[in-house]
Amino acid sequence: MDDSKGKSIFLPQNSMLTEDAVKYLDDIFDYSSPEEYRETLIEVYQVYIMHEHQSLPQEFEHMAAHLYFLINFFKKIGIEMKGVERETVRDKEPHT
Repeated sequence: MDDSKGKSIFLPQNSMLTEDAVKYLDDIFDYSSPEEYRETLIEVYQVYIMHEHQSLPQEFEHMAAHLYFLINFFKKIGIEMKGVERETVRDKEPHT
């Protein structure tokens, strides 16, 4: 991904991500932070379990794995974004 106001991102040749997918993901984080998405997923998941604990679907283990990966994704991307944010702030600080 390369444009006059952006930065280049290099993905493995076999990556399923496209430039548009990365842009959509960036748009998602303009709306809310990864931490907020993560907290929402956890909250919805816990409410679902409390409400449906006696009649979970047969594919629940598979569904739970999907949520686990999404929750960890938002955790990792939140940490990554905070690191980039700190670097950006440091780059903008006046040098003394």
